[in-house]
Order: sequence, then C-alpha cells, then structure tokens
Amino acid sequence: MSGETALVYGATAENWEGMATLAKTHAAALSVSAPTLDGLADLTQKLKGKGVEDIVLDPQSASLADRWRSTPRSGACAYRKTSALWGIQVSF
Repeated sequence: MSGETALVYGATAENWEGMATLAKTHAAALSVSAPTLDGLADLTQKLKGKGVEDIVLDPQSASLADRWRSTPRSGACAYRKTSALWGIQVSF
C-alpha cells in the first residue's frame, strides 16, 4: 500500500546480517531482538553500519515481569541522545 512500510521481524545476534540484507532489499523496517539493552545497542549499531535505518526494538525477557521492567528502560534509552539506542522505535 502506498505510504506504508513492511516490517521484517526477528533480527538477532545469530541472523542479523541476513536480516539486514532482506530489510534493505525490500525497503522494510527491521525488528531487532536481544535479551539485554547492551545487546540491543550492539545489534542496532551493526545494523546501522549495514545501512538499515528503520529499526524497531523488541527487548526479550524471561518473564512478563522482566519485560514490564525492561520496556520503559529501552524506551528511555531511545530518547536519550547519548544512548546507542537513541531514536529507535520500541515495540511494546
């Protein structure tokens, strides 16, 4: 549809290069998942280095309680210019 962007879901530390290629080939946004904020920041920087700019963070958690605690922190990082996650969308 005009004006809409597809979302490729599931880039991880194991598959990020192939997922980056897929997202760039199809001009799609890319969801990135990692169990820690440092892991998200690392993957985000790698993806940006490969030319992927439309990134959505998907913090992984062992439990619903952990996800509840980590989501606001990842969102806060996305709004701090000093953070490696600055400007990245966070999925809830």
